[in-house]
Amino acid sequence: MAVTADNLAQHVLGKAGDKLTARETADLSGLLAWSVALVDRYLLGSTCPDAVCDAAILRLCYFDYHVRLTRKPGDGGMLERPPRGVSLSPLKASGAAALLSPWKHRRAAS
Repeated sequence: MAVTADNLAQHVLGKAGDKLTARETADLSGLLAWSVALVDRYLLGSTCPDAVCDAAILRLCYFDYHVRLTRKPGDGGMLERPPRGVSLSPLKASGAAALLSPWKHRRAAS
């Protein structure tokens, strides 16, 4: 997977990577690691094209940053509770699961 910090900053925040604050850089690096792990776990070693994985990672990061990591203005940037009804699976709510679904290996237990 080839999502870089600069691509992620441009997609999620609309800024170049060198114009980010320390807090934004830390948030985005954590989101990138989390979303890569989530996509890897969802696919479990299937042969999904890198472009599709990258699109799913960008969707997950955008969703998580703007929906679940909302910050209170004027409170020093304290994290706010997610809006009501946002306890959905981030893969489904962001649309990443729909992108990755054709490459997911489904197994049935006996």
